[in-house]
Amino acid sequence: MRRNPPITFRGALAVLGVHDRPWLKALDTLLGGLILTSVGIPPIEGLWGLVDQKNEALNHLRKGLDWTADKLQGTNGPHRQDLLVAAHTILVISSYFEALGDRGFTDPEKVELALRRKAGQDWLTELYTGDIPAPSATTPFRVLLSHIRTWVFSVERESEIPANMAEAVVEIYHDQFLRMAVAVPEFRIWADMAEQASIGSTLDRLHALLSHGALTAPGELRSTLANANNAELDVPVAEGTTPRFPTVREVFVTPRFSVVENDERCALSDDTWWANHDTRTDLDHLFAVHFSTPAATERPLLLLGHPGAGKSLLTKVLAAGLPAANYTVVRVPLRHVDANAHVDTQIQTALDTLTHHRVTWPDLVRQTSDTIRVVLLDGLDELLQATTHDRTAYLHEVQTFQRREAAMGNPVAVVVTSRTLVADRVKVPNGVPVVKLANFDQNQVLAWTAVWNRVNQHTGIRPLPTRLTENVAELAEQPLLLMMLAVYYADWSAAEPTVDMTLTDLYERMFDLFARREAEKRGAGDVDAWVRESLHRLSVAALGMLNRGAQSITEADLTTDLAALGESVQVGKRLLAEFFFVHAPQANDGVEVRAYEFLHATFGEYLVAERVIETLRDVADSAFGRRTQHRPDDDLLFALLSHQPLSIQRPVLDFATAKLAQLPADEQTTVAKTLELLLAAYHEQRGPSRYDNYRPVPQHTVRQTAAYSVNLVLLRVTCPDGALDAKALWPDEPLSQWRSLVRLWDAGLDTEGVRAVSTSLVVDNGVVRFGFANLPRLDLALARLLDDPRQETRLRGGYALYERDLFWLGNDEDWLVATHVWLVAAAVEPGQPLTFLAPPPPLLAPERWRPIAELAVHVFRTRYSDWDVEFTILYLSWLEWLYPNVKDRLPLLTADHRQYLAMKAAERGDRLPEDLPGAHDLEEWEPGASVLRTPFSY
Repeated sequence: MRRNPPITFRGALAVLGVHDRPWLKALDTLLGGLILTSVGIPPIEGLWGLVDQKNEALNHLRKGLDWTADKLQGTNGPHRQDLLVAAHTILVISSYFEALGDRGFTDPEKVELALRRKAGQDWLTELYTGDIPAPSATTPFRVLLSHIRTWVFSVERESEIPANMAEAVVEIYHDQFLRMAVAVPEFRIWADMAEQASIGSTLDRLHALLSHGALTAPGELRSTLANANNAELDVPVAEGTTPRFPTVREVFVTPRFSVVENDERCALSDDTWWANHDTRTDLDHLFAVHFSTPAATERPLLLLGHPGAGKSLLTKVLAAGLPAANYTVVRVPLRHVDANAHVDTQIQTALDTLTHHRVTWPDLVRQTSDTIRVVLLDGLDELLQATTHDRTAYLHEVQTFQRREAAMGNPVAVVVTSRTLVADRVKVPNGVPVVKLANFDQNQVLAWTAVWNRVNQHTGIRPLPTRLTENVAELAEQPLLLMMLAVYYADWSAAEPTVDMTLTDLYERMFDLFARREAEKRGAGDVDAWVRESLHRLSVAALGMLNRGAQSITEADLTTDLAALGESVQVGKRLLAEFFFVHAPQANDGVEVRAYEFLHATFGEYLVAERVIETLRDVADSAFGRRTQHRPDDDLLFALLSHQPLSIQRPVLDFATAKLAQLPADEQTTVAKTLELLLAAYHEQRGPSRYDNYRPVPQHTVRQTAAYSVNLVLLRVTCPDGALDAKALWPDEPLSQWRSLVRLWDAGLDTEGVRAVSTSLVVDNGVVRFGFANLPRLDLALARLLDDPRQETRLRGGYALYERDLFWLGNDEDWLVATHVWLVAAAVEPGQPLTFLAPPPPLLAPERWRPIAELAVHVFRTRYSDWDVEFTILYLSWLEWLYPNVKDRLPLLTADHRQYLAMKAAERGDRLPEDLPGAHDLEEWEPGASVLRTPFSY
């Protein structure tokens, strides 16, 4: 079992005592048996032995810090981590008692202070068992100092201590911390004293930052794994001979990043929200801090980035960069494991692949007890696409896995990567550190370009000039797109990109260029026809992956799909392997099995959008391309789009939007009309089709109708005019018809499909738009998609009341709903409610505040006797914020209220602040002016 948590004084003493029992016994004797004999509340006179600076107890405690620095030189893994945090805890406590000793308490004052109550426990118990602020990846040193200052105030009670007490503790702590940093490398890291990483660093410095303790040779299994991880650095980032692709080691540029600790206020999938956070360059330092603190083994770190931001590359570098003497790292590409399996099974699958079944997870755990185990789960977004189960709680599952491993004495740090846009489709636990990779800056682009040109200087390709990356800076600032730009420009015949070149333009030119190059190699007679056929095969492969919810497609499935869609099927093997950006993994169990996957998911997503828009244009032409309007011939479109919603891969819709925007205005209009015609008839029975044999998944009529209709809606709202008005489709009962359609989607699509749709459509008064809807609960998202605000409010109220779960999307309108449901829950639930108390938005009309203010006063008057004094004062201060926004000031605190609160405060050794919101005469209360229909509605 894990040891006592070293972030408490009691836990820290226990950890240090394991390594030096005589030291602990001596300290226990000096404190009158406080440590080894007390159960529950420690003796008062014991801890007071630490206050007098002349007393031996405090000096002895400081000696424990001195020998800890020596002991750390021979300690690795979890034991080192616990020793480090225990030493830090002792440092905080000793600084506190040293500052306390300067105040010269008399014996009666000591007794009075010791018996003071706070939050249900006495002062000494809180010091002995309460959590002490500790370093973490999301807590820079300056913030840690602030946390310690706040901790002093919380222990001492601000109204009873000298104003300089907290500053005195922080000053002593700061001096002692820097002294420890001289001897202990992690303290230097925590103090932000390490030099910043340079452009182009491959995180070699991470190895140096964390290479301390006893540098023993790793065992056989650990060595096998470490060698496999290191070998990944020497693999080219893509296949191909011309141009030559750099290896991971050569091309990796340390990305810039932002970091937050997740809570209810975070909007992790929103780039605008992230833009308000500082961008940092010390990624190696952040990981060094994270992996040296216990938080790493208590909750996962979530690493976000856009497609091609370098997440997978970073996990390869991280796997090799952490020193094998202190860390055991397993990298798990989630696209290559069972998406429905438990975390430990996924880890084992990755180990089997990486080491050819030479290493098992249980054996590895047993042989690596002196290291911190690190698991890198790469590609949560791809797991969500491939799973047939609800894995939105995957991060909670990871945290449960960490907790169970720690309980067995095998703590594990976990990093999970995902696309940024998928963050709103998973439940991210509070307290999880979240890192978002930023785009390249100009210096990073130049560093990457220099490596590319150096690696290819003798290959005869056209080098990538600096001016070109400046012309298309928006494309060049993402690593994958920069590589695609370099590959495209490497061909001397390629047209030079211009400043208005878009991502869609780049992909279109790139695919066309390489298809033509392949046609010329093969001596094709009709190059244009060969290019069309090749790109069609690629798009069928991409659609086959999307419709199967997979990251690859076998050659057998691809052959079947091609035949079912009327495409030509080549005789022989390697249907797609002529394109360098397609992998063709093989397995041999008596027979050869070939499968294809794209080097990056965005290639397949572009191809899906290209084929869908091309097919849609043909359908529109069949309806409006002749002298009179005809019924659209949508058999092929239905075959392609009746299996999965396109929003399951959001970039497909982004590419489709760009493709539709490039069409002439009159064609945009006919495409939109065609989609509306098809939508109006989505429920009609379909006859036999020449594409009926295209079945990437088993036939299911409800799913097919649901998927097709939702894709028609998604394509319609990506048209340039943007909005779909339900009244235009169903003039008689638009809302009823729309809700029937949404309920069909809920019945026919799987959980991930419904979630992907509900987060991609925004509905307001029957008008549907393409956008982002970020509600963490699927039933809430469905209520909003149904355009049913009353149902949404009821659901949110239920979650607030029965699960103490609140949702606030951060906008002005939602503040009214969130505050309303919180107050309703606070009015009826026993005890103290959740602390919501969000500040009111300044832009709402004053008359809309009156019901909220009245309900808030009602809740206060009926429930405040169940609340503690601290919350009551916060609540009253929050009510004061409402006053400028309502027409009449409401009575808050009567004389009886104040007397009752003063009595409760006195029982706890507290007193009411002088500036507590005052009472107002009851004559000011006008119930007849209330707009509340009942106490719980507005």
